[in-house]
Amino acid sequence: MESVEYKGLWWKPENTDKKINGRFYFNTDEGGILELDGVLDGKTHPTIYGVTNNGKKITLQHAFNTKWTRPFAGIQGESRIYVDRAFIGCLLQDDPKFIKFKFRTTLLDEWVNISGFNIKHDFEGNKFEVEYKLPGSVEIYRSEEVCMKIEIDAKLPSLNFVQKEANISQKTYITIETVTDKELSFFFGLVYKIQNLISFATLKPVVPTEVLAYSNDVYLKMGDKKYLSDIEVLYLPTGERKDFDILPSNMLFSYNDIKETIVSKVAKWLEKSEELSPMFNIFFGNMYRPSGFLEAKFLGLVQAVEAYHRRTRCNHELSEEKHKIRINEILTATPSEYKEWLEKKLAYSNEPNLRSRLKQLYEDNKIIIQTLIKRKEFVNLSVNTRNYLTHYDKSLERSIASGRKLLFLIEIHKTLLLLCMLKELEFSEEEIEVISKKFVIHKMEFA
Repeated sequence: MESVEYKGLWWKPENTDKKINGRFYFNTDEGGILELDGVLDGKTHPTIYGVTNNGKKITLQHAFNTKWTRPFAGIQGESRIYVDRAFIGCLLQDDPKFIKFKFRTTLLDEWVNISGFNIKHDFEGNKFEVEYKLPGSVEIYRSEEVCMKIEIDAKLPSLNFVQKEANISQKTYITIETVTDKELSFFFGLVYKIQNLISFATLKPVVPTEVLAYSNDVYLKMGDKKYLSDIEVLYLPTGERKDFDILPSNMLFSYNDIKETIVSKVAKWLEKSEELSPMFNIFFGNMYRPSGFLEAKFLGLVQAVEAYHRRTRCNHELSEEKHKIRINEILTATPSEYKEWLEKKLAYSNEPNLRSRLKQLYEDNKIIIQTLIKRKEFVNLSVNTRNYLTHYDKSLERSIASGRKLLFLIEIHKTLLLLCMLKELEFSEEEIEVISKKFVIHKMEFA
């Protein structure tokens, strides 16, 4: 999101008589900051209203004082307030609802790669033709409550009496429209899930760069028609903005690779984002804000692998009935003073251990993984390294991965998770084999 700054008057909705001069600025380093030549009542502020010097309305929400000085002996007070989110272009209530969201992320233009340009060159005749036709929208998801589309907006050239240039630029957006008004958290949840999808497809951390909201209460009226007005939403998204130069052909898959099945794949992605949320949160959390320590990366990925197996595979070795019989027989034969302790120790004894989970996932993805590492080495190295980094048992020191070998093992676990996600999106075995050749692990110089 771009850095902005607005100067004007600021007040709390319940106290319109107390308006204070100040400036609000937003950047991706600090977030939203309101600096006032005075002090608003209270230390926390659910909503603050503002009107800039040129008449633009602004709503600030979930704000709290970080520094303030009370007026004393004729000295004017001042305050600094952190703002969680801002709405530029309107005054909203404490819990606003919206009917539509429209957003862009880094790499969205490259991933979608839909262009309205048709450019012809005639170098010998010094003739250049630029034809532009605005591409139509593409529906990528629909449910009873939500419709999601890819839309292209274009900025057309200005016409001048003396024409020295003509610029046309286009931007790609994802729009989310709902049948009924929804709370902000509903839209933020969908934005985050689509952000994850683009990150998965490109293998790069992407973040929202522009977010626009639309409310039935904020509109322009022209004659008998009402047109919803843009409300710019400013907040610190998950992840740090980084600009990457990546072509669609170098992505795991682009929109054009899956456009025939885009509706079903987006639907499946949204479904799996809920069902496999522990694994998704760990995997993408590591992508957006990676730890500098290899050990932390490895432990996070193993957690994600365990979470995936727990949610998608049989999570018990015996049937529940047989396991209860086994536990009862063990506890019956145990002295009474140890029963309570032993019962707690056996609480998860029917679940497969990490070794069993890794063996099964290896076999499920054997066609790809076996070309990188043997099953026995993968399982033993993963289990021993996880156990050592969890308990620091000295007896395991000689059988763990460290340094370059740990880096390789991390990429193996990333590869395993990527293969699992591709299968959850119902890519075919043939498609997965082609896509897997783009995994980072193939670019590594050691194994």
